[in-house]
Amino acid sequence: MTGEDDVRLVYELLLGRAPSLADIEAHGQAEDWRQLLTAIAGSPEFVTRTGSWLQAPEPAPKSRPISSGGWADRHPPPVEAWTADYEAARWDLIADAMADERLLAGMRESAPLPDGYGGGFDERVVEYPWLISQQLRGRVLDAGSIANFAPVLDRVLPLCDELTIATLAPEPASFPERGVSYVYADLRDLPFRDDRFDVVFCLSTIEHVGCDTSVYGLSADTGAGPQREAVRAARELKRVLAPGGRMLLSVPFGRSSSFGWGRQFDGDELDELVGALSPERVDERIARFGADGWRFCDRAEVAHVEYHDALSGPLSGEDGATAARAVACVALQF
Repeated sequence: MTGEDDVRLVYELLLGRAPSLADIEAHGQAEDWRQLLTAIAGSPEFVTRTGSWLQAPEPAPKSRPISSGGWADRHPPPVEAWTADYEAARWDLIADAMADERLLAGMRESAPLPDGYGGGFDERVVEYPWLISQQLRGRVLDAGSIANFAPVLDRVLPLCDELTIATLAPEPASFPERGVSYVYADLRDLPFRDDRFDVVFCLSTIEHVGCDTSVYGLSADTGAGPQREAVRAARELKRVLAPGGRMLLSVPFGRSSSFGWGRQFDGDELDELVGALSPERVDERIARFGADGWRFCDRAEVAHVEYHDALSGPLSGEDGATAARAVACVALQF
């Protein structure tokens, strides 16, 4: 049986804060450490901070068979969001999507998403296959550590010569034995020479630059405000990108808003960010959430949508949204 001291220790390790009296009451009677860790790591707070479930899924096989039936039939969302069951179901869907050549080809060719695709799940089910569908090659930088999961590395590593992950601080899992290099740094001040990488991707990360990082148990300077700091980070990413390289970005998209630990971009803010980089070509895809599936759309359709902040409300919104109701995926060619 665990006790109050155990709860305090796990909260400090996983969440970077002391537990409240309600937290201690909720978790102080766990049968053992495994049950305690599982309960806290399955909380919306931990999942939102890290983007992952504590127990990473097993690596996907290199050639994953695709089962018959539609996406909604094969991958129905669990009843409750941000639970262990939700995370397992989401990763199963993502693994299938990253291995589905028809889906990846459709993303490259601006085809519609399949009917029922990803219904009830968050924007990662769009971002990960979109990333794999892009032209990853050569020396690649993951700015923000979105790829630091075994199933994603299974797909990313074969596409590139080397992979470097840059993030503010070490994470619960890392994969140096697979040849991944880790650098802990602020994206606004990267410790790399100019023109170092052939491809840089920064998915669901730049919207946190200049915001309050204490929710992640970290301390970073908020600087001159989120928009200016995001532009500063984007320019730094361009600095380390070789001529002719590609930058892949994704951000929550819709009505401009801030939720403290992050923000949502509107069209003007995204245009300012991209315009500051002067790319030769811009390919943009906007995907909209729906309980019956994600689908691609134009900006106007989602200009009004709000972000669902799971840390300040129910585990899912009235429409079933668990995070962003729209996401912009932008490929920049230089």
